[in-house]
Amino acid sequence: AEPAPTLAFTLSSRAHRYRILHPHDFVRRDCPSTGQVEGLAHHSHQRVEVPLSRVAIGADVRRHRDQDRLRRSGVRLVEMEREARELGIAKPIGRGLAFAGIATLPMLIAFALTSKVNPNMTFLSVGVLCIIAPFAEEVLFRGFIFRQLYQRARLGFWLSALLPSIVFASKHLYQSDDMMELLGIVAITGTGGIGFCWFFMKWRYNIWAIFGLHSLMNLWWEVFAVDDTALGGWLANGARLATVIIAVLLTIYRDKFW
Repeated sequence: AEPAPTLAFTLSSRAHRYRILHPHDFVRRDCPSTGQVEGLAHHSHQRVEVPLSRVAIGADVRRHRDQDRLRRSGVRLVEMEREARELGIAKPIGRGLAFAGIATLPMLIAFALTSKVNPNMTFLSVGVLCIIAPFAEEVLFRGFIFRQLYQRARLGFWLSALLPSIVFASKHLYQSDDMMELLGIVAITGTGGIGFCWFFMKWRYNIWAIFGLHSLMNLWWEVFAVDDTALGGWLANGARLATVIIAVLLTIYRDKFW
């Protein structure tokens, strides 16, 4: 019987060339070691003959390996999409940010009329205080902790909102050494944390609505250097209260008028 076809290729320092040959194309068909490889010492070239069955097996192994890699990649993408939905990141961005922009107008107007632009403000301070920190805090405290306690553990709104808000408030204790001022900071930030939980729930777990609100409130506070702490004075808290009231009204009537 005629031997099976083989794949012969030439290896050189310049290129790789492949073609299908039959054994009768070679003067010597058998090699003492394997009967499959014929070497031709010719300058820097070497020609190797491999059975097509081995080539097919190798291609099949590579194909299965590629399919397995694609399957694992697909599973990971599905997991990432599920995690994004769980944290509220996959929700629409535009409407949530528009809500935050409208709601924080009282703070922008009040601070612009009564304060000067912060001379110590930098791109780094704005990036950290107004983008990175608010996003990380909302994803962790509202997107993850609050939602897990409220939706998964079913602890009820108040307990689910109170626990992450206490931790959130404790992150601001570094801002002062005065006991009375610290109590005020904890009261403001703790109440704000509970409020963000309520907005997150009412916005059907859209993280962008509360991130935008948190981010812009921090931004106007930083741009106009309202206070060194989160406490603020009467004017600052009046503007902040007006922002909260507008945010509540926009949330309650968000599907009716806009």
